[in-house]
Amino acid sequence: MSKEISNEHLFELITKMYGDIQGMQGDIQGIHGDMQGMQGDIQGIHGDMQGMQRDIQGIHGDMKGMQGDIQGIHGDMQGMQRDIQGIHGDMKGMQGDIQGMQGEIKGIKSEMATRHDIIRLEDKIDKNLKALYDGYELTYEKLKTLEEKMDKIDKKVGKQDLEIKGIKAIK
Repeated sequence: MSKEISNEHLFELITKMYGDIQGMQGDIQGIHGDMQGMQGDIQGIHGDMQGMQRDIQGIHGDMKGMQGDIQGIHGDMQGMQRDIQGIHGDMKGMQGDIQGMQGEIKGIKSEMATRHDIIRLEDKIDKNLKALYDGYELTYEKLKTLEEKMDKIDKKVGKQDLEIKGIKAIK
């Protein structure tokens, strides 16, 4: 059962196939255009990715720099901590010195005379000074009396010397 195809029918069929092929060729060209567009998009994405990679590398470099800065700050902080410990030790030493000085001041205060003690001492010195002056006056008066007696005795001895010389001259 073979059917024969007429030329007209064959012509229609080929014409239809030609039209379909032409449509397919347009579709293929559209797909080709889409693919070229996609290739451009992919190249753009590739460029964007390369830019992002450069940005990431820059960020990575910045982070390494920050890490170095942080390590420097850490070192500085350790140095400051040592300085603070030294200051703390100095302050403890000063605190000990101050406590020692407070003890010395308390000792000096306990040895210091009070105002009342000074007044009592002044009164005692006044009394002793008066007694000393009175003793001086008595001694001076006694000395005057003794001088007067000595003068009398000296006169008597002088008279007696003259009498003895007179007696010797007579003999």
